[in-house]
Amino acid sequence: MAGLLTLPNEFLNRLLEESQTTQILLTFVSVNHRLHAIWMTHSDMIIATIYGSNTPLFKQAVGFTLAGARTAACMTTETDAPEAHPQLHVLLPQILQNVELAIKTCNQFTEFRTSLPVDHNWHRQPFTSLHDAYFVIRRAALRYSLPELRPELRSELRSLPPSELKTSQRLVSYITNLAPCTLRSELGCVLTEDEMEHVPLDDQMTRPPLSWSHAQILLSLAILEREEDATRLL
Repeated sequence: MAGLLTLPNEFLNRLLEESQTTQILLTFVSVNHRLHAIWMTHSDMIIATIYGSNTPLFKQAVGFTLAGARTAACMTTETDAPEAHPQLHVLLPQILQNVELAIKTCNQFTEFRTSLPVDHNWHRQPFTSLHDAYFVIRRAALRYSLPELRPELRSELRSLPPSELKTSQRLVSYITNLAPCTLRSELGCVLTEDEMEHVPLDDQMTRPPLSWSHAQILLSLAILEREEDATRLL
């Protein structure tokens, strides 16, 4: 290790970028002060190199996680509130968790849709990208919790194609009404007392409820507005 540390910073930086797993990366940067300093200075670039093209949905998860951190900073008065623009290395575990949760939710929805009768309207209607729809819903639930972000939310929903709005509406309907309670707990949905019995207490304490029901209502209203706009053009 002593010989390795005689290499220039550029070589050590590239070595960090070649880390095969998150655990290897985090272990390596904690070896000594020099590697840790390189990590603190170049972590955003290192993370983008490792995960940007190799991890599905990573960019979407980064955007959503940063938005969540900024929203939390606006909502809290604590002195240790998240920074307005935190570095990615601080949020990396949360970003990867959001990637995993997005994939898990969309996969479970796909399995549920496959199990429906062949004449169900969800088989007849076209679907756009479930992953895009998932992050539309997550942003809607997040922004609704802060009144000053609601105009931005409304603007985004009105800018989406009707087909993407309808896909998001079906996905949020599954999340709020049909998904297993364990998944709904992971997503921060409000559970009934009976459902809470099937969710570990630690999970109940660490996942605050989000405004999923409001997101569902807002998506329905956005669809109605788009349909009214289309009618006026006729």
